Amino acid sequence: MKTRVQIKQLAGFCIFSSLIISSLNCFAWGLLNNLRNEDIRRSTLYFKALNNKRIRYCVDIADRSAFKPKLIDVELRTALGIWLEAFELSPILEKVSCSNPMDLVVEIGPEVRYKNVGSYHAALIRKEHLTRYIKLNTDMEHTYDGKTSKIVDFASFYPAQTDLKSNLKGVSENRESVISLSAKISEPPIVVYWSTYRILIHELGHAFGLCDTKENETAFAECDKAWKSEIQPPSVMRETSYFYLLPDDVKGVNMVKQYLSFKLDHSKSAHTKPLL
Repeated sequence: MKTRVQIKQLAGFCIFSSLIISSLNCFAWGLLNNLRNEDIRRSTLYFKALNNKRIRYCVDIADRSAFKPKLIDVELRTALGIWLEAFELSPILEKVSCSNPMDLVVEIGPEVRYKNVGSYHAALIRKEHLTRYIKLNTDMEHTYDGKTSKIVDFASFYPAQTDLKSNLKGVSENRESVISLSAKISEPPIVVYWSTYRILIHELGHAFGLCDTKENETAFAECDKAWKSEIQPPSVMRETSYFYLLPDDVKGVNMVKQYLSFKLDHSKSAHTKPLL
């Protein structure tokens, strides 16, 4: 309880200080509301990495002519590495068949249930195990600034002649954003924005326990009111325009670690509404 009070005091200070200074330097973050459920909490990739020292994952691609399994695997492992580095963990990343039990499944293909979303994350029962599930909807079309794009393989336009993993790491180290990278490689921002690597980084944030921090009621409904701040600056979990974690995201990582160290009320039922 003391921690929650301190958190609310910090959020209040950020609101007060933002009225005084022009450049906001307070951190913001939000944790998923359904983490109060013990089973959901134990299914987070943070819990798996911390306790099992291993994350078992599988990738299911419907159209292998447009999405190369080996390259998607590199993107996924690199995106996982960005989050795991922030959590200060280095579990074994074990790729398994999608017919086996797993901790994470990434599915790329047409979407039947949620046709109006480009990607989402949910906690689902698969192979009798509660699994973190990420879906990239290849049917969804997105239009911005006169340009239309579906989800595309990041490696299809980013130079991959050398080592893709090194290139992806360089994108993060060089602090590339959607805008800066689109200008660098002469691709429309909408194409870069709806590419697999960027989407994976955002959706994996949910799998580790973070909620969307967009400033709207729908997004905040998925956040635990006692474990979120009110001000939400740019971040991977808000704008999904980055290939690296911002201070907001790192603060969220630290709060996930702190949150899961407590024994909270487990009575709240789990729900699996997709998180966009």
